[in-house]
Order: sequence, then structure tokens, then C-alpha cells
Amino acid sequence: MAKKSKPKTKTTRVKKYPTHHLVTILTCVLVLEGILFAVSTPADWLNAANILDVSGGVSETMQETIVTFQPMIDVVRGINQFYQLSATQMMRLLDLSDSGAGQEIGYIYNGVADFYQQTSSQMAQLLDVSDNRLWTPKVSGISIQR
Repeated sequence: MAKKSKPKTKTTRVKKYPTHHLVTILTCVLVLEGILFAVSTPADWLNAANILDVSGGVSETMQETIVTFQPMIDVVRGINQFYQLSATQMMRLLDLSDSGAGQEIGYIYNGVADFYQQTSSQMAQLLDVSDNRLWTPKVSGISIQR
């Protein structure tokens, strides 16, 4: 017989440092910080402020952004101008109030409308099977009897 072994579970232990070690480290950090602030001169603070100043970078970034997006802005302006010009030209082209072409277009429209009216009534007569009593309906090849 084989012995069954229990699966081993890993337990992680949290390291607990003594409190006085943490207090000692925190005290040392605060003392060093106080010494740093006491030793630094106003000139050091101005030098640090100049190093961390990013106002010149902001204006440079704005200029680079404008240069980057300028082609896209020009394209959008060109498309907008194209649509405005094409709308103006289409209004001139489609304005038939001054010419006698309005009557010709009316004749064409009425002729096309009459054609569709006649063809729709003729197709309805052609496809109408309501009076055919001999017709046997079929669904998928199977005859349906009433």
C-alpha cells in the first residue's frame, strides 16, 4: 500500500520589525530633511525652481501642436469650402424658375408616373389568381387540399 501524502501548503510569514527600528529610521529621515532645508540658500531654491520650470516647454509644445495639426485643419477648411461652393453651384443649376424647362421636366415626370401606374396595374392583373379555382396551391412540392 502506498502512503497518501498531504499536499503542502505554503504559508507566507509577514515580517514584523520591532517598533523602535521604525521609529529610529523615521527620526533619521526627518533630521536629514531638516538639515537639508536649513543648509540650502535662497540661490539654491531659485536654481531648483529654474530647473523644474516647464513654462518654456509648454509654449514650445503648443507651437509644435499647431504645426502638427495645421495640415488637417487646412483639409477640413478645404472640404468645407468645397461643400459651400458646390451647394451654391447646385442652386444655380437646379433653379428652373427663369427658364421654360420647368414645363419639360413636368411632362417627363408625368410620363414616368403614368408609365409606373400602368405597369403596376398590369402586373397586378397578371399576378392575380383569385378567380382561378382550378389552381392547386403547393408548398415545397406538396399539394394542399382544401
